[in-house]
Amino acid sequence: VRVIIADDQRLFAESLMTVLSEDERVEVVGIAANGEEAVKLVSELEPDVILMDLKMPVMDGLEATRRIREIGLSVQILLLTGTETPIGAEDAIEAGANAFLRKERSVEELRQVFLEVAAEVGVAALEDGPHAAAGQLAEELQAGGAVEQRGELGRGGPEHRVGAGGRLGV
Repeated sequence: VRVIIADDQRLFAESLMTVLSEDERVEVVGIAANGEEAVKLVSELEPDVILMDLKMPVMDGLEATRRIREIGLSVQILLLTGTETPIGAEDAIEAGANAFLRKERSVEELRQVFLEVAAEVGVAALEDGPHAAAGQLAEELQAGGAVEQRGELGRGGPEHRVGAGGRLGV
């Protein structure tokens, strides 16, 4: 699964890269420090998934999500936020995000949501080509039942929501 991380906090972005890279099926292909860079990298590198911070300089994650969708780029978008904001899962999903997650969640919860978002890519992935690993990941997750746990991830918080098209906010 080819991934781009977009976050203006370098320590968080690199830590996220380390966590995701523990899975040999995941390849972090780029890191962006703002939404404008994220849109450019998504266009150039064609990732399967982008993990994007909501609040960034130059262009925020919500606007970057809208632009990625306007351009018609096929990528799963997981929006992250570490701040209290009136923007929630519904706004993120309306902008085109596939999932919304607060950074206060555990690494395991982040990994679970990431794998579910990546599995959605895999369902449509081709057997060969740059997205083949996403297809393999989807098959493994579906066989193991991980995708079925979607509704349980955000329990206890007002920010979780599954939207149209299987979109998830946690």
